[in-house]
Amino acid sequence: MKRDAGVALLEILIAVVILALSGMVVLGALGDATSRLRQARLESKAGHLIASAGALLEAGLATPETLDGPAPDGVPAVLAESDESRIERSVSETAWRLELDSEPTAFPNVTQVTITALHLDRAIATRAQLVTGDAP
Repeated sequence: MKRDAGVALLEILIAVVILALSGMVVLGALGDATSRLRQARLESKAGHLIASAGALLEAGLATPETLDGPAPDGVPAVLAESDESRIERSVSETAWRLELDSEPTAFPNVTQVTITALHLDRAIATRAQLVTGDAP
């Protein structure tokens, strides 16, 4: 009778160990998935920030010089300045920065602009190139 109780206790301990190990595997997988989701969200935001900057350049509403620098709340500074609720936020508090590099091309009135969106806290850098020019 005592032997059966010992075997039952051993079976329970083995089951608890298996349950704990499988729980650790699941938690590890969830942690990795959460990290990848956060990374994808930041890369998506960087892409939107670059698209916004490109649209402002193409529309002639901004120049590379006016867009280069901090992007409060992940919005190009030119747009953030038009919203009074965002003006109150200090530029040093922003986590996003745009870097624009423009160079002329072989074609007249056509400029190649490289836009890089940097996230200062997470070391994310997303880059895109845009070719823009004046209409003839």
